Amino acid sequence: GSTLYELDQRFRKELSRAENDPASDPWITHALKTYAAGSPHSAQVTFEQIKKGARLSLAQCFEMELELSTLCMGHPDFFEGVRARLIDKDGTPKWAASDRG
Repeated sequence: GSTLYELDQRFRKELSRAENDPASDPWITHALKTYAAGSPHSAQVTFEQIKKGARLSLAQCFEMELELSTLCMGHPDFFEGVRARLIDKDGTPKWAASDRG
């Protein structure tokens, strides 16, 4: 399995390629841009959640999702994302973490 750092590097390389290729799928380009702009903390949580969820039942996945969503609301990136997207609408979040991996 790949690490989040390895995936992050591949995503960013693909985004750079896609932004310079008019034939690139706009949906994929948008998804990569959204990932690149997102919280590194959220990327790490999601990466671990996907790995763990593969071994859980559906009910256990729902329980994990509830617990994680509650915990994430206590992280500074949650409030910074709300501020940047919904309150100030400046689109320039200052994430607490600086790298993915």
